[in-house]
Amino acid sequence: MKATAETSNEARQNGELSPKKNNTKKFIALGCGLSLILLFGVAAVFLPVIGRMRQKALEIESANELKEQRFLDDLLDDTSGALEGSSDEAVMISEPAVASAGQQPSESSLGWTSDPNDPQNVYLEYLIRSKVFKPKGDLNEDDLRKVSNLMIAGTVDDEGLKLLPKLTELKTLMILNADFTDQGLKEIAKIKGLQTLQIAGSNITDDGLTAITKLSELITLTLVKHPQLTNQGLINLSEMTNLKQLLYIETQATEEGFNMLQDKLPNLQIFSE
Repeated sequence: MKATAETSNEARQNGELSPKKNNTKKFIALGCGLSLILLFGVAAVFLPVIGRMRQKALEIESANELKEQRFLDDLLDDTSGALEGSSDEAVMISEPAVASAGQQPSESSLGWTSDPNDPQNVYLEYLIRSKVFKPKGDLNEDDLRKVSNLMIAGTVDDEGLKLLPKLTELKTLMILNADFTDQGLKEIAKIKGLQTLQIAGSNITDDGLTAITKLSELITLTLVKHPQLTNQGLINLSEMTNLKQLLYIETQATEEGFNMLQDKLPNLQIFSE
């Protein structure tokens, strides 16, 4: 008996495994093998399906892009010459939404009122129609609510900006090289839900910036190429506690003004030249 015990101890010391442990190891190996077989089987079945689905998605995306391009081309053809039209003849980009001279617009034209004799009205209507994919017909309030972002390049002044508050769901507005003043900023300030405002090149001043402090939901403000803006403009903006990002570039503001604003709004990210 003693010899048998010594033999068993010697076997364990030499790393020999019991039959039970050997069986456990075999089961683990078998399980791993079956898992690999199952994995390869699933891959063989589903990878081709995924490939076909991806190809179909690309085809649909390509078709949608082509459709959108054709729509914009058609819309551009419809509006061709509208901004350059003479005073004797104006090109309309929609069905008549304004009654003849001396008459009030019809009740059916609630929302946007077309004016083919006003180049700014024509231009903004073109932008709106391209956003809502509606080349013809009246633009009602539901159509205008679909416009969440808009980029305006030139053409528009203070009078044109009076039309923007009709876009009640506008969240992002970019205006490039437009000839408007502080009065135009007062019109922009009527778009209460605006979150991003980017203006490059205009005639606004420090005093005008007080108007946009009323935009309580504004998060990002970009002001570029405004030589009239100074440190006083930064002081006026210091009331905008919800503002997260400010780009104040190519102005007359100094480091002193930026430091003052940063002290008042420590969580504001400021980008300057």
